[in-house]
Amino acid sequence: MKVSVILASHNKWGYVDEAIKSILSQTYPVFEIILIDSGALGKHYFDEHGFNDFRLKYVLSGEDPAWRTQRCMHAWCINECFRRGLVTGDLICYLSDDDVYYPMAFAAFVWAAEKCPEQSAWYAAVDVFNNNKPTERFESKEMFYRGKSPDCLVDGMQVCHRTGLKVPWPEEAKYLAHNDGVFLERLAEKAPVLWPLPFTCGAKRHTPLSTFAKAKE
Repeated sequence: MKVSVILASHNKWGYVDEAIKSILSQTYPVFEIILIDSGALGKHYFDEHGFNDFRLKYVLSGEDPAWRTQRCMHAWCINECFRRGLVTGDLICYLSDDDVYYPMAFAAFVWAAEKCPEQSAWYAAVDVFNNNKPTERFESKEMFYRGKSPDCLVDGMQVCHRTGLKVPWPEEAKYLAHNDGVFLERLAEKAPVLWPLPFTCGAKRHTPLSTFAKAKE
């Protein structure tokens, strides 16, 4: 079973290195990284930092810069990976360029998929850090607030779903501050049960460059 992780990146030098390393350090080895670059990093940046693993696909987003005021580009980049047919795995995960997975994340998601073939999607808790200081944890039981705006109370890296469960990320600019929550609520409408996994899959890091920080300014 192959895991596809879509890593959307926009000019977070240093942070994106740690995000990639956290994926390459997974104990479960059958995966692909689709790194879609919407900024000015360039493929040479990753070559210079030794990221020449065959499982890493580097893709330029090719977006029009004017779109940044009209839509949520993180969501657009993720959807673009599907539109271009770049995703080839059996399971799909999502990671932002300033977040990291813990080493057992993929192994746990694959275990869940094999243990419960009738399930289409799963989610787990994540630790939350503000400028590298732990502040809270997004628990599985707190994930969905139906009928309410999630407002960053959940994160896309908490979820893993089968490739057959096709739910586009919301690209409208009005969803910028709680894009992940809207996606996850829409995913839950397609998947009757999102089984909470009893583990923490990674760390959500609020950095000075993150969308969360900008939304709160």
